[in-house]
Amino acid sequence: MSSNDWEQRKFGDLVEKYEDPVKTPTEGYMRLGIRSHAKGTFHSYVEKGKELETAKMFRVAADKFIVNITFGWEHAVAITDEDDAGKLVSHRFPQYSFNNGILPKFFRYLILDEKFKHHLELSSPGGAGRNRVLKLSDMLEYKMNFPCEEEQRKIAVYFDDLDHLITLHQRKYINGKKEELLAWEQRKLEDIIEKLTGGASIAPDDYVDAGYRTIPKGAVNSSGIADMSGCKIVSEDFFKKNISSKTSSGELVTSLRDLVSTAPNMGRIVRICGDYEDFLMPQGVYSIIVKKKISEDFLIAYSNSPEYRKIIMAEKNGSTQVHIRNGEFLNIDIPLPSYEEQMKIGKQFNYLDHLITLHQRKCEETKKLKKFMLQKMFPQKGEKVPKIRFDGFTDDWEQRKLGELAEIVGGGTPSTGMDSYWDGDIDWYAPAEIGEQIYLESSQRKITEEGLNKSSAKILPIGTVLFTSRACIGKTAILLKEGCTNQGFQSIVPNKEKLDSYFIFTRSEELKEYGEKVGAGSTFVEVSGKQMANMDLMMPKTMSEQQQIGEYFQTIDHL
Repeated sequence: MSSNDWEQRKFGDLVEKYEDPVKTPTEGYMRLGIRSHAKGTFHSYVEKGKELETAKMFRVAADKFIVNITFGWEHAVAITDEDDAGKLVSHRFPQYSFNNGILPKFFRYLILDEKFKHHLELSSPGGAGRNRVLKLSDMLEYKMNFPCEEEQRKIAVYFDDLDHLITLHQRKYINGKKEELLAWEQRKLEDIIEKLTGGASIAPDDYVDAGYRTIPKGAVNSSGIADMSGCKIVSEDFFKKNISSKTSSGELVTSLRDLVSTAPNMGRIVRICGDYEDFLMPQGVYSIIVKKKISEDFLIAYSNSPEYRKIIMAEKNGSTQVHIRNGEFLNIDIPLPSYEEQMKIGKQFNYLDHLITLHQRKCEETKKLKKFMLQKMFPQKGEKVPKIRFDGFTDDWEQRKLGELAEIVGGGTPSTGMDSYWDGDIDWYAPAEIGEQIYLESSQRKITEEGLNKSSAKILPIGTVLFTSRACIGKTAILLKEGCTNQGFQSIVPNKEKLDSYFIFTRSEELKEYGEKVGAGSTFVEVSGKQMANMDLMMPKTMSEQQQIGEYFQTIDHL
């Protein structure tokens, strides 16, 4: 896998407008349509006499990005292929060719990104249906991240293989005849495990400073790779006395005990990775040697499946220190495909786990970078200029009140006893819905216009930064769609001439610390709108500096 950084570019820098105009046929033709929600294209025949009343249409070519501007807001986009080539479309279906270094097969998966869908919605102003026409110039301003050409190709091949595997299982007919697929068979774990070896009894005073490492119970997790960070050590003599409980690098282990009643990792299977080393297993940890024609990677992947987790929950014994007996574990039934299919499935999930691990590492590095830059790009206490600035900005920052830059808006709750106030189409957020996400576009509960008018809830515009003001003070998110909140918020509605949404969202920690400080004086911890409006902030004198800082941290947040 490539380790090169992904590059961020505007969509318009990656594509060029493509047109192949033809005279509208008068004897019938094949027309191309695009399904909403990025579900691909379809074809239909237009009979003679039912042609579009337009002099000109456009011929579709393969490997193009194509969009229906009438339903772009509903994610009606696709990448064309050879089957689409030669079909005709109207001017409402513009096509774009990809520039050198951009692979259409990779882009087929990139356009599925929810953030791209959000951008298409925002780029389609107006009401519903045909009144919401996509502004192509706005669409082309979308900033997307993409890797080098080599990594694009690898990712496309991976997802193509996965799609093919899914198709094999979904397909029932080929050329009109029922396909005879090899059925998966139910097998007990004792039929596929050659040897299950348990751990040794290790007392606290058996641990020493030098010798052989032990496998910690916390080694078993959902990643498929043993976490060896909690290893303890036993002496060489103790290891030799308990040699039957030995395991080694490259082998599989599981844990059939858990100190947590919910047993989140009990029964999962992991591989010990790293240079060759012998380890001693404590009680509760077991090594697994599988029989021939059984894929270890498939077994690891299946041990993380929802179906298997349900079985483990049903088989566990105890309340505080839960466990599964060896016999109960070996008696578990699992579905098993052919060895060839096991290998393919295992390989795909192994690759996916590796990809996740790489991105988790990148995420941790990005968090460290963000923390560092937050300290450097905002003035520290008692200072008027940040240590790091964009070129062209030299003026001192100035102290402003948040209420001078934005309106602070509370919320409300319609009467729950009035059915006519609920289950409408207006988003209504509660603090519990605000988590780690940056953007919000749909609430769990919705209210009607009558419910809005009969409560103190107020419609908040796109770009509002929601701010929770009770109990768990300081959780924030940006609205991508108009909505309202209950009374657990004091939301920040930026004055578009004075405050950038992402700039103030970037200062979430600062907002949280202030809210907790001023809201701590009462029995019921809460910060008011008046208190939030009175918050002092060091601000750049120009909106352009705010915007550049906001864009910079937006880029970091989306890495």
